[in-house]
Amino acid sequence: TVQRLLNQAKGVLASRDGLHLDGAELLNGDGGLLSSQRLVDVTLSGALDNQGSGALVSEGSLTVKADQVNNQAGTFSSAGSLLVTSRGELNNQGGRLVTDAGATLNSTGFDNSRAGLVSAKGAVAIRTGALNNSQKGSIGGNTGVTLVAGLVDNGREGRISTKGTLDANLKGLLQQGGGSLVGERGVTLDLNGGTLDNHDLGLVSTPGALLLRQLGMVDNSVGGEISSDRAFTLAANTLNNQGGRLISSEALTLRIAKTLDNSLKGQVLATDGLAIESQVLDNRAGTIGSKGDARISVTSLDNAEQGSLVSEGRLELVADQVSNGNQGRIAARGVLEAAVGTLLQQGGELVSQGSLDLRADTLDNSQSGLIAANGGIAIEARQVDNRAGEISSTSKVAVNAREQLDNRGGKVIGDSGLRLTVQRLLNQAKGVLAGRDGLSLDGGELFNGDGGRLDSQNSLSVSLGGVLDNQGGALVSEGSLTARAARLDNRGGTFSSAGALALTSQAALDNQGGRLLSDAGVTLKGASLDNSRSGVISAKGAVDIRTGVLDNSRNGGIGSNAGITLVAARLDNGQQGRVSAKGLLDANLKGLDQRGGGVLVSETGVTLDLNGGTLVNRDGGLIATPGALLL
Repeated sequence: TVQRLLNQAKGVLASRDGLHLDGAELLNGDGGLLSSQRLVDVTLSGALDNQGSGALVSEGSLTVKADQVNNQAGTFSSAGSLLVTSRGELNNQGGRLVTDAGATLNSTGFDNSRAGLVSAKGAVAIRTGALNNSQKGSIGGNTGVTLVAGLVDNGREGRISTKGTLDANLKGLLQQGGGSLVGERGVTLDLNGGTLDNHDLGLVSTPGALLLRQLGMVDNSVGGEISSDRAFTLAANTLNNQGGRLISSEALTLRIAKTLDNSLKGQVLATDGLAIESQVLDNRAGTIGSKGDARISVTSLDNAEQGSLVSEGRLELVADQVSNGNQGRIAARGVLEAAVGTLLQQGGELVSQGSLDLRADTLDNSQSGLIAANGGIAIEARQVDNRAGEISSTSKVAVNAREQLDNRGGKVIGDSGLRLTVQRLLNQAKGVLAGRDGLSLDGGELFNGDGGRLDSQNSLSVSLGGVLDNQGGALVSEGSLTARAARLDNRGGTFSSAGALALTSQAALDNQGGRLLSDAGVTLKGASLDNSRSGVISAKGAVDIRTGVLDNSRNGGIGSNAGITLVAARLDNGQQGRVSAKGLLDANLKGLDQRGGGVLVSETGVTLDLNGGTLVNRDGGLIATPGALLL
C-alpha cells in the first residue's frame, strides 16, 4: 500500500502467491514489471502509467482499477481473467492487453490504435465511450466479443474479430481504409441510429447470423463489403454501395428509407432470395442478382448504363419510374412481373425465360430497346413507344395500349400468336407486327404505311373504329385475313392471304395502285371502292364486291380464277380497266362506263343487270364471254 509507486527503469515487483497494490499512482514505464504466479490486483485512486515497455504479468488473474490507465506500448498479460477498469481514459496505443482466459475492459474512452492489441482465448467484453481501434488496432476473443461503446473508429486496417459471436452496441462505426468486424459464429451490430462508414475496403462479415439494427446512414462504397452465409436484413436511412458488395449466401433483405446507391459496379447478391425496398435505387453500372426469387419495390429505379438486375427465379418489380436505357438489363429466369409508372429503356433489355407481365402508364422501348420472354408477354400501358425497338416471344404476345402504340421501325412478334388492343397504332417506317399462330388487332386507328407490315402464318384479324391507313404497307396472312374499319386506305399497299380475304369499310375503301390478293376468295364491302390507277383485286377463289361507286378505271384490275359478284351503284371500268373471271361474272349495277378500252369478260358466262342505268361501252369497250351473256 503506497501513495505513489515509481517502478520505471526495469524495476521489478514480483510475488509467487499474489501481488496486491493499493494506492494513488503507479509509474511502471520504461521496462517496469509487476508479476505474480497467482494473481495481480492493482487498485489506484489516480493514474496507472505503464507506457514504454512496462508490464503487468500474472499467471492467474489480473485486475486493474484506476482513474486513468496509460498502456502505450506496454503489456497487461494474464493466464487467468483480465479485468481493467479506468474511470477515465484507457490508452492502449501500441500496447498489449492479452489473456489466456477472458478480458473485461471498462472505461470512459478507449484508444487501441497504432497496432494496439486486445486478445483473449476466452471472451472479450468492452464497455467504453469513444473507441479508437484504427491503424491496425486489434480486438479479438476466441469465444466471443461484446462491445458497448459510443463512436468506434476501426478504420485503416483496424480489426475486431472473434471465432464466436460478436455483439456490438454502438453509436457509430467507422471502418474506412480496410477496417474489419468479423464473427465466425455471428455478428450483431446495433448502431442506435448512428452511421456505418465501411467504405474503402471495410468489412462486416460472418459465416453465421448477421443482425444489423438501427442503422442510420451506411457507406459501403469503394470496395466495402457486408456479407453473411446466412440470411440477413439491412435497414437504414441511406445506403451508399457504389463499388461495394452486399452478399448473402441465403436471403437478403434491404429496407432503405431514402436512397440506395449501387452504381459504379456496386454488387447486391443473394442466393436464396432478394427483397429491396427503397425510395430511390440507383443501379447504374451496378449488379443486383438473386439465384432465387427477387422483389424490388421502389419509387425510382435507375438501371441504365449497363446496370444489371437479374433473378434466377421469379422477379417482381414495383416502381413509379424506371430508367433501363443504354444497355441496362432487367432479367428473370422465371416469371417477370413489373408494375411501373414510367419505363424508359432506350437500348435496354427487359427479358424473361418464363412469362413477362408488364403494367405501365408510359413505356419507352425505342432505340433498340428489347422486351422478350420465352413464356409469353402481356403488356398493359397508356402509351407504348417501340420505335426501332423489339417486343418478342416464342410464345404469345398481348399488348393493350389505351392511347397509342408507336412501332415505327420497330418489331412486335409473338410466335404463338399476337393480340393487340390499341387505340392508335403507328407501324410505318418498316414496322413489323407478326404472329406466327395468329394476329388480331382491335382498336381505333392503324397507320401502316411506308413499308409497315402485319404478318401471320395463320389468321390475321383487324377490327378498328377509325381509319386503317395502309399506304405503301402490307398485311399478309398464310391463313385468312379479315379487316374492318371506318375507312380503309390501301393506296400502294398490299393485303395478301392464303385463305379468305374479307375487307369491310364503313366509308371509302381506297385501293388506288394497291393489291388485294388471295389464294382463296375475296369479299369487299364499303361505301365506295376505288381500285383505279393499276389497283389489283385478285383471287384464286370467288370475288364478292358490294359497294357504292366502284372505280376500276386507269388499268384497274379485278380478277378471279372462279366467279365474280359485283353489287355496286356505278362501275367506272374505263381507260383499260379490267374485270375478268374464269367462272361466272354476275354484276348488279346502276351504271357501267367502259370507255377507253374497258374490259368485262368471263370464260363461263356474264350476267349484267344495270337496273335501268346507262351502259357506255364505246371507244374500245369490251363485254364478252364464250358462255351465256345475260344483259
